[in-house]
Amino acid sequence: MLKVLVVGSGAMAKFVVAQIHQNCSVFTLGNFWDKEFVYQNQQQKFTIHQYQNFNPTIQFDCIFWLTSTVYNQRILDNHEAFFSAYTGLVLNFQNGMGYENLFTKHFPKASIFFGSSTQAVLKNKSGIIDTGKGVFYVDISAKNNSVLQTISSIFTIEFIEDIEFKRLQKLSINVVINPVTAYFKIKNGEILTHPEAWEMAGKIIIETFPFWRKQGIFPSMLKYEDMVVDIAEKTGQNYSSMCSAKINNIPLEINSIVDFVYKKTQSKTLYFLLENL
Repeated sequence: MLKVLVVGSGAMAKFVVAQIHQNCSVFTLGNFWDKEFVYQNQQQKFTIHQYQNFNPTIQFDCIFWLTSTVYNQRILDNHEAFFSAYTGLVLNFQNGMGYENLFTKHFPKASIFFGSSTQAVLKNKSGIIDTGKGVFYVDISAKNNSVLQTISSIFTIEFIEDIEFKRLQKLSINVVINPVTAYFKIKNGEILTHPEAWEMAGKIIIETFPFWRKQGIFPSMLKYEDMVVDIAEKTGQNYSSMCSAKINNIPLEINSIVDFVYKKTQSKTLYFLLENL
């Protein structure tokens, strides 16, 4: 049985634990793990409790890195000796970009893959709810990794040639929805019906589109706007990770999402959000 370490304690981390706990020996590293939590999707509802706290003496086969990017440095520093000696697989599905060199430095012997996911997860008072059958995208170079082949039999993983395209595409949506919903403290779907929120979203789309077009993400501004609307509608009842952090008064993923894109685009609206979130 594979030994898997899940770093993080939010809805996505809990979702991954719920998916793999029956097929893997699961350990967790994060600040907000409950003794048990409820997982629910269209087919099933059950309580998860079969996981253990992080133990540095364990030889893990795989590490899922799913924590908010604001905690990266602290976690990597606190367990530096363990991570520097680790030789297994690291799958990073965090939001945003710009933190890759940090992981390369702290995992000199590991096989690191930075991926992207379309999986949406809703966390409520009773637990977490799978809000759709999303996909975890990983670089095609990892396709023959035996550990990843086992994991891909548990939930949907697609191996693609241009993983950077997928990561940039997701970032292009996150940089609109996340900071705007956080600023107004609204659900994703409400960005479409809140006049001031949609005006702000529109400005970000206009100001950042030239960068996304240059990267080959969107051929037209209309395509960009259509995808923002589509994702906002599909995740309408969710609070974005940044909005949830704002509501709960915990650090926001500003650097990996807003600041990263601002440095590429000099967007005035993103600068405003950097100063006011």
